Amino acid sequence: MMRLVLMMFFGCVSLFAISSAQGHARWKAGSAVSPPRDLSSGLKTPPCGGASRTTTPKSYRPGQAIAVEFEETINHPGYFEVYLLGENETPLSGFTSPLVTVNDTQNNPIVEGRNHLYTANINLPNVYCEKCSLQLVQVMTENPDFPSRYYSCSDIRLSDAVSVEPKVGAKPPKPMNLKIQPSP
Repeated sequence: MMRLVLMMFFGCVSLFAISSAQGHARWKAGSAVSPPRDLSSGLKTPPCGGASRTTTPKSYRPGQAIAVEFEETINHPGYFEVYLLGENETPLSGFTSPLVTVNDTQNNPIVEGRNHLYTANINLPNVYCEKCSLQLVQVMTENPDFPSRYYSCSDIRLSDAVSVEPKVGAKPPKPMNLKIQPSP
């Protein structure tokens, strides 16, 4: 009987550990604007949860306005901050304040993977940076004296050389004023 009770206890603890390992917040999975480095939303180690830089950063122009997307996977009171990090994953000189702060306004329970989705408009700084990251910080205020934080990063590049991706299904323009020359 005692063995059965212990098995049930450790089974419940294991289920709790698995469900709590899902995490709390991250850049929106599948986002075309701000894809996460890592799909985990439970990264507690600053600045980017230990997730390695990607080899395919999104490219933007310095000073460009964009709408970033992120999601809360486990509901907590608090707020979110977005920072611009440089190549060494520290805030760029002169940009230590958040680009935007968003209050956590969705307090309904998260059920069946229907995460709380957020969009925030930001103006990227007017600087050049080949290996920058947008850092999302979720600040949970359940214990105001010791708020917990979760981190997620999305790699970006700030450059004038931004490639424009063709629209899906768009046809290339027809060539005009072509002269056909006979081959020799």
